[in-house]
Amino acid sequence: MEVLFLGTGNAVNMSGRGQQSLLVERRVLVDFGPTALFNLVRFHGGAEDIDHLVLTHFHGDHIAGIPFLLLWLRDVARRTEPFTIWGGSGVDLRIGALMEATYPDIPLGFPLEFRVLRPRESISLADTGCTVAAFAMDHKPESLGYRITAGGRTLAVSGDTAPGPHLEALLEGVDMGVIEGTLTEPLPGVPHLDRASIAALASVVAPTPLAVIHTDDATKAILAVAIPGLLFPGDGETLTL
Repeated sequence: MEVLFLGTGNAVNMSGRGQQSLLVERRVLVDFGPTALFNLVRFHGGAEDIDHLVLTHFHGDHIAGIPFLLLWLRDVARRTEPFTIWGGSGVDLRIGALMEATYPDIPLGFPLEFRVLRPRESISLADTGCTVAAFAMDHKPESLGYRITAGGRTLAVSGDTAPGPHLEALLEGVDMGVIEGTLTEPLPGVPHLDRASIAALASVVAPTPLAVIHTDDATKAILAVAIPGLLFPGDGETLTL
């Protein structure tokens, strides 16, 4: 399984990193922040062969690149086949509102389909060789983490989340976990992982390797010293499971 990291940064692009986005097996996108199209074209050449986008939640740094992706599919790829966006409850309304705010009344020329995923639901994505299983995360009401399986290997992607048993369950027994590394110290009322919670998680799920994204270089330096063995992929880097 190949995982191309299109964006490994936080919401405000600290350290020059793009906002969170991954491409799994060259066919399935996970999240699509404002910088994702630029890096998708730069590192993958485009989106002609991509039919599915899976969203962890609806914050702007995870979805705001979608209007530009859809325009690229229309104007550059001349797409006619359906494109499917998967996510938690309300995915159609939130992405519909995003399109209305950016490019209202512009026909796409291809079917845009929305599919809601529920926690513990597992689906097979046609023609990709991937299956996707959803797990409830603790960040926003619609937040989901995913296990993506292809070729006998399983990747887990947490999206943004607070620590807890839900995250341990997502990562149990997978070949690699992709988690967020937003904070060094916890902030009251801010549902993100920090140094202590990542260290505890790494101990519980060992020997599963953990790749940390949604971070910046200063936070990376602190986490790398405190928790040996973490992986820190950069934008444009591919990891193979």
